[in-house]
Amino acid sequence: MRVEVCGSIATGKTTFASFANVINLDMVEEQYKKNPFLEVFYGGEIECSFETELSFLLIHYHQIKASCRPTCPSFVCDFSLILDNAYADVTLLGHRLEIFQNISEDLMLEVGHPNILVHLVCPEDVLLERVRKRGRASEQVITMAYLKKVADALERRVDEASKSVPVLRIDSHEHDFRDGLEGHDFLATLLEHLK
Repeated sequence: MRVEVCGSIATGKTTFASFANVINLDMVEEQYKKNPFLEVFYGGEIECSFETELSFLLIHYHQIKASCRPTCPSFVCDFSLILDNAYADVTLLGHRLEIFQNISEDLMLEVGHPNILVHLVCPEDVLLERVRKRGRASEQVITMAYLKKVADALERRVDEASKSVPVLRIDSHEHDFRDGLEGHDFLATLLEHLK
């Protein structure tokens, strides 16, 4: 069983996924530091958006593929292939977007859809504040407009995915997962969805 968590930057994906062990699931944490183009991309080099998005897609695909094995039958990812597509919708155009989507569709045929998709939502002003507080140098250039574009693109992708994947939507501003009880409560809800 695979659970993917999606949401814009700083919605609490990793914090939410870190409670996976409560319901006897392993956590697969995004290896964003392995993307060699990320800092250049956030530095304003829009020309490298194709390789940035493609790298994330391949890193995530590899992590999912490596986790789909008998020794790790059930896991929660703090990333989502659906989110990768939403980012591509924001940063790529024309034939580059088409190439990305073709590769993504091919990879999705191999690993399949998640059993459940957790969609974390949060107001953009709160996200921007969280981004500033966590202090990742590469993220400090992120704007409210960019966060809004990502949220809108993700909403469209999640709506599309909900036709074939159960979606649990959670407001991560209203529910603070850093409080262990909130995280446990939502994982109990998640467990109910999985039954």
